[in-house]
Amino acid sequence: MVMCTIGTEPHPEERMFSFLLRNALLVANVLANVFGVAVIYAINSHFRLPIDPGLEETLDIFAVLHDVFAFGVIIWFTRRYEGPMRACLALDRPHEAPEPMLTTARRRLLNEPFVLMAINMAMWLLAALIFPSILWLGGAEGVKVGRALAQCLIIGLVTCTMAFFLLEALIQLLYMPRFFPGGGVFKAGRVLRVRIATRVLA
Repeated sequence: MVMCTIGTEPHPEERMFSFLLRNALLVANVLANVFGVAVIYAINSHFRLPIDPGLEETLDIFAVLHDVFAFGVIIWFTRRYEGPMRACLALDRPHEAPEPMLTTARRRLLNEPFVLMAINMAMWLLAALIFPSILWLGGAEGVKVGRALAQCLIIGLVTCTMAFFLLEALIQLLYMPRFFPGGGVFKAGRVLRVRIATRVLA
Protein backbone atom coordinates (compact mmCIF):
# COMPACT_ATOMS: atom_id res chain seq x y z
CA MET A 1 0.00 0.00 0.00
CA VAL A 2 1.44 3.34 -1.06
CA MET A 3 1.01 6.24 1.33
CA CYS A 4 0.60 9.68 -0.24
CA THR A 5 1.30 12.83 1.69
CA ILE A 6 0.18 16.31 0.84
CA GLY A 7 3.09 18.71 0.51
CA THR A 8 3.34 21.72 2.75
CA GLU A 9 5.45 23.85 0.45
CA PRO A 10 4.43 27.53 0.63
CA HIS A 11 2.73 29.11 -2.35
CA PRO A 12 4.84 31.26 -4.70
CA GLU A 13 3.05 34.35 -3.37
CA GLU A 14 4.03 33.43 0.18
CA ARG A 15 7.63 32.84 -0.83
CA MET A 16 7.72 36.19 -2.62
CA PHE A 17 6.26 38.01 0.39
CA SER A 18 8.75 36.26 2.69
CA PHE A 19 11.62 37.35 0.44
CA LEU A 20 10.36 40.93 0.34
CA LEU A 21 9.90 40.95 4.10
CA ARG A 22 13.49 39.84 4.68
CA ASN A 23 14.87 42.43 2.26
CA ALA A 24 12.49 45.41 2.55
CA LEU A 25 14.78 47.47 4.77
CA LEU A 26 17.83 46.72 2.64
CA VAL A 27 16.01 47.69 -0.56
CA ALA A 28 14.60 50.88 1.00
CA ASN A 29 18.04 52.00 2.15
CA VAL A 30 19.62 51.24 -1.21
CA LEU A 31 16.87 53.16 -3.02
CA ALA A 32 17.40 56.18 -0.76
CA ASN A 33 21.08 56.19 -1.67
CA VAL A 34 20.29 55.67 -5.35
CA PHE A 35 18.16 58.79 -5.10
CA GLY A 36 21.11 60.72 -3.65
CA VAL A 37 23.48 59.49 -6.36
CA ALA A 38 20.92 60.36 -9.05
CA VAL A 39 20.69 63.90 -7.68
CA ILE A 40 24.48 64.22 -7.81
CA TYR A 41 24.59 63.07 -11.44
CA ALA A 42 21.68 65.34 -12.37
CA ILE A 43 23.39 68.36 -10.84
CA ASN A 44 26.70 67.56 -12.48
CA SER A 45 25.15 66.98 -15.90
CA HIS A 46 23.34 70.33 -15.91
CA PHE A 47 25.35 72.62 -13.65
CA ARG A 48 28.91 71.30 -13.57
CA LEU A 49 31.48 74.08 -13.57
CA PRO A 50 33.99 73.89 -16.44
CA ILE A 51 37.12 71.95 -15.55
CA ASP A 52 40.03 70.37 -17.40
CA PRO A 53 38.81 67.41 -19.54
CA GLY A 54 41.45 65.12 -18.10
CA LEU A 55 40.42 66.03 -14.57
CA GLU A 56 36.76 65.52 -15.46
CA GLU A 57 37.53 62.03 -16.77
CA THR A 58 39.36 61.22 -13.54
CA LEU A 59 36.34 62.37 -11.53
CA ASP A 60 34.02 60.18 -13.61
CA ILE A 61 36.21 57.10 -13.07
CA PHE A 62 36.38 57.66 -9.31
CA ALA A 63 32.63 58.30 -9.22
CA VAL A 64 31.95 54.84 -10.65
CA LEU A 65 34.49 53.21 -8.33
CA HIS A 66 33.07 55.00 -5.30
CA ASP A 67 29.48 54.03 -6.15
CA VAL A 68 30.36 50.35 -6.63
CA PHE A 69 32.36 50.30 -3.40
CA ALA A 70 29.77 52.24 -1.38
CA PHE A 71 26.78 50.17 -2.45
CA GLY A 72 28.77 46.98 -1.96
CA VAL A 73 29.67 47.99 1.59
CA ILE A 74 26.10 49.06 2.40
CA ILE A 75 24.58 45.81 1.11
CA TRP A 76 27.18 43.58 2.75
CA PHE A 77 26.99 45.39 6.10
CA THR A 78 23.19 45.44 6.12
CA ARG A 79 22.90 41.71 5.50
CA ARG A 80 25.44 40.97 8.23
CA TYR A 81 23.71 43.30 10.69
CA GLU A 82 20.29 41.82 9.94
CA GLY A 83 21.44 38.23 10.47
CA PRO A 84 19.44 37.58 13.69
CA MET A 85 16.39 39.37 12.26
CA ARG A 86 16.46 37.29 9.10
CA ALA A 87 16.78 34.11 11.16
CA CYS A 88 13.67 35.04 13.13
CA LEU A 89 11.74 35.98 9.98
CA ALA A 90 12.44 32.50 8.61
CA LEU A 91 10.07 31.21 11.32
CA ASP A 92 6.28 31.26 11.10
CA ARG A 93 6.13 33.33 14.30
CA PRO A 94 9.25 35.48 14.65
CA HIS A 95 8.26 36.61 18.16
CA GLU A 96 8.50 32.98 19.32
CA ALA A 97 12.12 32.57 18.24
CA PRO A 98 14.45 31.17 20.90
CA GLU A 99 16.45 33.40 23.22
CA PRO A 100 18.88 35.10 22.99
CA MET A 101 18.38 35.32 19.21
CA LEU A 102 15.01 37.05 19.64
CA THR A 103 16.39 39.67 22.03
CA THR A 104 19.27 40.43 19.67
CA ALA A 105 16.94 40.59 16.66
CA ARG A 106 14.56 42.98 18.41
CA ARG A 107 17.38 45.27 19.51
CA ARG A 108 18.91 45.34 16.04
CA LEU A 109 15.53 45.98 14.45
CA LEU A 110 14.92 49.05 16.62
CA ASN A 111 18.46 50.34 16.11
CA GLU A 112 18.66 49.66 12.37
CA PRO A 113 17.60 53.15 11.18
CA PHE A 114 20.40 54.68 13.26
CA VAL A 115 23.01 52.11 12.24
CA LEU A 116 22.25 52.29 8.54
CA MET A 117 22.12 56.08 8.64
CA ALA A 118 25.63 56.00 10.13
CA ILE A 119 27.02 53.66 7.45
CA ASN A 120 25.30 55.72 4.75
CA MET A 121 26.83 58.93 6.08
CA ALA A 122 30.24 57.27 6.22
CA MET A 123 30.01 56.53 2.50
CA TRP A 124 28.96 60.11 1.74
CA LEU A 125 31.79 61.46 3.90
CA LEU A 126 34.13 59.27 1.87
CA ALA A 127 32.79 60.95 -1.27
CA ALA A 128 33.26 64.35 0.39
CA LEU A 129 36.90 63.41 0.95
CA ILE A 130 37.64 61.88 -2.46
CA PHE A 131 36.16 64.29 -4.98
CA PRO A 132 37.27 67.63 -3.47
CA SER A 133 40.73 66.12 -3.03
CA ILE A 134 40.89 65.13 -6.70
CA LEU A 135 39.85 68.65 -7.72
CA TRP A 136 42.35 70.26 -5.35
CA LEU A 137 45.23 68.02 -6.44
CA GLY A 138 44.28 68.66 -10.06
CA GLY A 139 44.64 72.40 -9.57
CA ALA A 140 40.95 73.32 -9.71
CA GLU A 141 39.78 76.63 -8.30
CA GLY A 142 38.80 76.86 -4.67
CA VAL A 143 35.15 77.51 -5.50
CA LYS A 144 34.95 74.23 -7.38
CA VAL A 145 36.58 72.32 -4.55
CA GLY A 146 34.23 73.91 -2.04
CA ARG A 147 31.19 73.22 -4.17
CA ALA A 148 32.09 69.52 -4.50
CA LEU A 149 32.53 69.28 -0.73
CA ALA A 150 29.23 71.03 0.05
CA GLN A 151 27.40 69.02 -2.59
CA CYS A 152 28.44 65.67 -1.09
CA LEU A 153 27.73 66.73 2.49
CA ILE A 154 24.33 68.33 1.85
CA ILE A 155 22.96 65.60 -0.41
CA GLY A 156 24.43 62.96 1.90
CA LEU A 157 22.64 64.50 4.86
CA VAL A 158 19.34 64.70 2.97
CA THR A 159 19.70 61.11 1.74
CA CYS A 160 20.50 59.77 5.21
CA THR A 161 17.57 61.60 6.76
CA MET A 162 15.22 60.30 4.09
CA ALA A 163 16.52 56.77 4.57
CA PHE A 164 16.07 57.04 8.35
CA PHE A 165 12.40 57.96 8.18
CA LEU A 166 11.69 55.48 5.40
CA LEU A 167 13.23 52.68 7.44
CA GLU A 168 11.28 53.70 10.53
CA ALA A 169 8.01 53.70 8.57
CA LEU A 170 8.67 50.19 7.24
CA ILE A 171 9.60 48.95 10.69
CA GLN A 172 6.34 50.25 12.13
CA LEU A 173 4.30 48.83 9.26
CA LEU A 174 5.90 45.44 8.63
CA TYR A 175 8.05 44.38 11.55
CA MET A 176 6.52 45.63 14.79
CA PRO A 177 3.49 43.31 14.50
CA ARG A 178 5.84 40.35 13.97
CA PHE A 179 8.48 41.07 16.59
CA PHE A 180 6.34 42.89 19.18
CA PRO A 181 2.77 41.56 18.75
CA GLY A 182 2.07 42.11 22.45
CA GLY A 183 3.80 45.48 22.74
CA GLY A 184 6.72 46.05 25.08
CA VAL A 185 8.85 48.03 22.65
CA PHE A 186 9.94 50.52 25.31
CA LYS A 187 11.14 47.68 27.52
CA ALA A 188 13.82 46.72 25.01
CA GLY A 189 17.26 47.53 26.32
CA ARG A 190 20.23 49.17 24.59
CA VAL A 191 18.03 50.88 22.00
CA LEU A 192 18.76 54.34 20.59
CA ARG A 193 15.89 56.81 20.65
CA VAL A 194 15.25 60.20 19.01
CA ARG A 195 13.45 63.04 20.74
CA ILE A 196 10.35 64.50 19.13
CA ALA A 197 12.06 67.88 18.65
CA THR A 198 14.89 66.21 16.73
CA ARG A 199 12.41 64.45 14.45
CA VAL A 200 10.61 67.71 13.74
CA LEU A 201 13.93 69.42 12.96
CA ALA A 202 14.91 66.59 10.61
